[in-house]
Amino acid sequence: ASGGEKVGAEAAADASPASAVASPKPDAGAGAGAGASAGAGAGAAAAKPEPTKTFQYSTKAEAKDAFKEMLSEANVGSESSWEQAARTVAGDPRFSALKSLGEKKSCFNEYLQQRKKAEQEEGRRRLKAAREDFVAMLMDSDRVTSRDSYRRARELLQDDARWDAVPEREREELFRDAAKEMGKAEREAARKGREQRAAALRALLEQQQLCAGD
Repeated sequence: ASGGEKVGAEAAADASPASAVASPKPDAGAGAGAGASAGAGAGAAAAKPEPTKTFQYSTKAEAKDAFKEMLSEANVGSESSWEQAARTVAGDPRFSALKSLGEKKSCFNEYLQQRKKAEQEEGRRRLKAAREDFVAMLMDSDRVTSRDSYRRARELLQDDARWDAVPEREREELFRDAAKEMGKAEREAARKGREQRAAALRALLEQQQLCAGD
């Protein structure tokens, strides 16, 4: 019996090392790290900036036109400085249409001259339209006559937007000119009224004579 127990113990001892060896488990940390790396790579690919748009110009004139167009679209006014304009349009690809700083500044100065001329023409056009509207307001008004003073006209019409559209220094002169025209129109209307009344009176008298003859 003792010999059998010894054989059993030896067999158990021989078996124990094999049973103690466990299958290797996957490293959870390593797997997470790999996943994070993959995700970061995908994110970087998704966030990849688009290539900067470039323009090609066959002539220097085309490049200058594009540069001026850029300034105009950015609403760079005729009173802007180079530093202000450069900060406004520096991110536009057309800013590189002209290569040297000297070319850029020279083209900018040309743009300022053209812009100032356009602004002056627009100002003259608006003022001309405002003057015409001012006179039309006076002529069409049934509240103001040629006998009214400028002060009276101002009291009656100053709430009209067309009154303030004209510079104050010009209003009174325009009013005087309009008052002359209103006077002519009033006299003409009075003359026609008299003629119409006279014609009506003649027609009435003729009708009465005919009735008396019958």
